[in-house]
Amino acid sequence: AAPPATRALLVEALLRRGDHARATSIVADGAGTASPEWSRLSAATHIANGRYDEAIALLDTHLATRADDADARWLLLHAMYGSVVKGGNKDRFVNAARAYIDGKGAHAELAGEWLRIVSTS
Repeated sequence: AAPPATRALLVEALLRRGDHARATSIVADGAGTASPEWSRLSAATHIANGRYDEAIALLDTHLATRADDADARWLLLHAMYGSVVKGGNKDRFVNAARAYIDGKGAHAELAGEWLRIVSTS
């Protein structure tokens, strides 16, 4: 019953502590909350639970109307990397990682490491 901003902070804290089940539960309770932050938090819980395809679908939809959301782009790259590790679309990940690195994304160094891992496997 907490306000959306409080729920968002709680979800972030739970994800950082590794309590994915509680974070997922709070996100599920807030289903229908329409905000960029809530979309990112929902995607983050999907990623934390290894549901990469669900995160990718959610972020693709979100980014279709908010292409400039850098945090969502990072989460999408994270989800695509997780997906590739499990046999997902390698080409899409490689293209997205290169674009992220070339765009000097905040986590470009980690994206570069993931790209090296994917490119050598």
